[in-house]
Amino acid sequence: MTGAGLNMDNKTHEEFLHEFKQLYRRYYKALVIRAYQMVGDRTVAEDIVQEVFASIWERKVDIQSEAAVHIYLYNGVRNRCLNYLEHQQVERSYLQKKLQENPEYDVDGSDEELQITEAVFDRIFQCVDQLPEKQRQVMMLMLEGKKLGEIMAVLQLSASTVKTHRRRALDFLRTKLSRKEFLFLLQFVM
Repeated sequence: MTGAGLNMDNKTHEEFLHEFKQLYRRYYKALVIRAYQMVGDRTVAEDIVQEVFASIWERKVDIQSEAAVHIYLYNGVRNRCLNYLEHQQVERSYLQKKLQENPEYDVDGSDEELQITEAVFDRIFQCVDQLPEKQRQVMMLMLEGKKLGEIMAVLQLSASTVKTHRRRALDFLRTKLSRKEFLFLLQFVM
């Protein structure tokens, strides 16, 4: 990369790969630091930066100037960090709401029981995050307490499509969660 950006114009795969590696070496550490400042978790920060670079590689992004590369990378990292933080807030809010709505899960101040409940929710959300996009969206809306009609409206899908995504998501989650975790999940989505 000669300070002129990253582009595929009249370049072989090897030439693009060489420019991409130079871009990666030049920006990776600074982007991880920036992401870490936003999310406070080094592993998450590294994952976010990797996702930005993977997006460039997969889409063979054509960026003509060094300034545009800089803006693209930092905006990409910032946006993914904000998405991550928003998702974390949704998870925390959901957990709080469900614990308030379901007194049977009230832990009467026991830190150990609260940690177990949080661990179950964390495990469920980790598995939900592994779902394909539409299945994940359907499941997250169900976990927020949305009904079929509301999910159809939000995602602009037919009832049968939403039901199919729900069924496939639950089939996947059944294989990933323990029986106890899965039964716990069903209380919130059925």
